[in-house]
Amino acid sequence: MTVRRRPFGTLDDGTCVEAVDLAGEGITLTVITLGATIASLRSPDRTGAMGEVVLAFDSLEAKALRPPYCGASIGRYANRIAGGRFDLDSATCTLPRNEEPNCLHGGPLGFHGRMWTITDTGDARDPFVAMQLACPDGQDGFPGHLVATARYALTGPGELTIAYTATTDRPTVVNMTNHAYFNLTGDDRNTIVDHRVRIAADAVLPIDATRIPTGERRPVEGTDFDFRTPKTFADRIRDTSDPQLLQERGFDHTFALVDRVDGLQFAARVQDDTSGRSLAILTTEPGLQLYSGALLQEETPGRRPAVIRRSTGFCMEPQRFPDAPNRPDFPSARLDPGDTCRQVSVYQLKTT
Repeated sequence: MTVRRRPFGTLDDGTCVEAVDLAGEGITLTVITLGATIASLRSPDRTGAMGEVVLAFDSLEAKALRPPYCGASIGRYANRIAGGRFDLDSATCTLPRNEEPNCLHGGPLGFHGRMWTITDTGDARDPFVAMQLACPDGQDGFPGHLVATARYALTGPGELTIAYTATTDRPTVVNMTNHAYFNLTGDDRNTIVDHRVRIAADAVLPIDATRIPTGERRPVEGTDFDFRTPKTFADRIRDTSDPQLLQERGFDHTFALVDRVDGLQFAARVQDDTSGRSLAILTTEPGLQLYSGALLQEETPGRRPAVIRRSTGFCMEPQRFPDAPNRPDFPSARLDPGDTCRQVSVYQLKTT
């Protein structure tokens, strides 16, 4: 196992971006300081050949050609807040409407586009990198001076643990996640439609035309949202008559995970039968946002000769529910001074 810190590139304003490479048994990871972003995640297929299992990039120029938010840490509030506003302690907080009419992923000054500071790195016995970001009170309309940390650690054979924490000096709301696009084939010229998916959720949150949850928790039983037993994306998307799936040309929905209590619990498992790779996700969070990549742009240049096409990557983002600050019936996303928000997810890569 190894840990290596190195330059990754320079922004137009002269800011230097750093990378940290972590290598462990059956897994390698590269994280960069711009957005505390996963730039590469590699694991072996059933023949032992290593391959990228995310939509990766090896330079800042290549990153610019990847989809928005690709691999980035997301906050202060992942997903959407309706109308770009919420009330907190009788005060109205007004946010940027960067996806009209809503605020998406914390607004234009969210975690994804900020420079994080490396605060610690591990060694061959304990490969990890920890980064920190300070967000001023009132930035993009969110109250409180927020200090966030992101810790990426290789915690076992083929296992990555991502831990986010945040503290504040004023009451605020927080929802953090990572926005990696996965493709278990190891080649982003392939689509993910034949990946087999299992999600430990008996309900999904339907959305309106602006992708805001309606407030309903709809049972998945008997619907195309039922992944309690493994189904492929193609099984659910092709020939569907579900208005929710037709609206989004696939999945861009939050699943309400079952039996959430304190601590890590199983959320989902995805299998690619051709490569033999599988990905299991455990999380502390109540929701799992599934995006099947239907809106990835056609013919967008990607890594090396590959192009980014529809359904060449999927996202599974453990998180709190979208628009929770406006939904008192949803699990709370409130953070008060003296408390620490901690959101942990484990990604287990294996081969069969």
